[in-house]
Amino acid sequence: MLDGTPRTHDVTAMEDSHLLNVPPTAFAGLMQRPTFARAITMLLAGRVRALYGLVQASTLHSTQGRIAYRLGRLAHGDATQAQASQRSVTVSQEALSMMLGITRQTLSRELHALADAGLLRLRYGRIDILQPEHPLFGEST
Repeated sequence: MLDGTPRTHDVTAMEDSHLLNVPPTAFAGLMQRPTFARAITMLLAGRVRALYGLVQASTLHSTQGRIAYRLGRLAHGDATQAQASQRSVTVSQEALSMMLGITRQTLSRELHALADAGLLRLRYGRIDILQPEHPLFGEST
């Protein structure tokens, strides 16, 4: 809707969701409002910042570091980049392995290593972050 080109990606809801469809003409009208346009600009800036963080994590960090960084982003609401971090991330290991492009077995091994180090607690469908201030979780980035 911003540049008139086709979307480059899709999204899949992992649970029942309520969606709002904003027609292009209505969106264009909203973009004429400075407050709305500023909010969209801030959202895009946050997305670009998050993208750079993910690229950095995937190229410079170990598999364990990538996992921890991704959990840190998910704890902040990922796309919303909320200021307050949640201590618990509701995500299946299957979904997390797909996000990271690693096998479920590799993810499990690395999650258990992080748990053994006292950084995480693994639960069914949820991962508790015990030390969110640890640099691996991306708090300092």
